[in-house]
Amino acid sequence: MRLDHVHLQCRDREAMVAWCQAALDLVPASQYAIWDQGGGPRFLQTKTGENALALFAAPHTQSDGGDHTVAFVVDGPSFLELWTRAENLGLMHPSGVSLSAMGPTDHHGLSWSMYFLSPEAHRFEITCYDIATVRDGLQ
Repeated sequence: MRLDHVHLQCRDREAMVAWCQAALDLVPASQYAIWDQGGGPRFLQTKTGENALALFAAPHTQSDGGDHTVAFVVDGPSFLELWTRAENLGLMHPSGVSLSAMGPTDHHGLSWSMYFLSPEAHRFEITCYDIATVRDGLQ
């Protein structure tokens, strides 16, 4: 079993699509464009065609309950590229500190992660298990 996609509610779906393209390198899934009509989801996918997010135009609040982090796993070089992109975009850690000031999290030498918020306060995590590549690339 593997994750197919995650539903996210967005106050400004077009802005969220643009942010996902800039921050996560996700692109609209043209094969599902028909679903976008009449209030359906806008699907985003990786450039290799793997589904990732279904964006719905709907209001939401942080009090919708619990931690709704969307976590992606990437290889070492991709993590380093996304880290540079995150720094350039000025992404914020959920604690309210800039991600570049916070730095990526070393999970006891088992994995690296970066945690950040979308403009709509959705929580994202990028995780990598290629410890050596990330450690060496961050030095």
